[in-house]
Amino acid sequence: DVRGHFVEFDSDKDKLCSPPSHWPTGMEWQPAFFHFNDYDNSKPEAKLERADLVAYHYGNARATADAYRALQKPDKALEMDRIAQDIQDAALAKLWNSADAWFYAISEHDDAEAKCQEIVGFYPFAFGLAPPMLEFSRAYRFLADPEYFWNPFPLATVPKKCPAYTPEQEKWPA
Repeated sequence: DVRGHFVEFDSDKDKLCSPPSHWPTGMEWQPAFFHFNDYDNSKPEAKLERADLVAYHYGNARATADAYRALQKPDKALEMDRIAQDIQDAALAKLWNSADAWFYAISEHDDAEAKCQEIVGFYPFAFGLAPPMLEFSRAYRFLADPEYFWNPFPLATVPKKCPAYTPEQEKWPA
């Protein structure tokens, strides 16, 4: 699966996978897919390398390395560790914006940032892709800021300043 993701979803060979559309990551209709079209979701979505799929792929490589270690296959574990390191290096170099302290999605064909903060910018932290360093921990300030993601439950998927933000929440049946 780890190697197969590169074959299927890394056409530019930069170690950052791009989902074929907004559906496979479980974060449907995220505004970054439509950022380059002025958030008009009636137009074609951008082909993006995103923090969510990259974090999943990184976590999968790390877990596979751990499984190989448990199976006493150190050569295979080392291969998966190298792949995870390649994914992490690429994500930190291309998705992380140090000035904004955020993991942005980027256009697969030209690496342009979709300057749209999405809740998936926190996913690299959940998977250990973001190093435990002060530079990266600055992103947490957005979590409890009511102008960004803090909302009555659930958290907003985008900040209030994003043109795609809506205050309406879907009501779940009791």
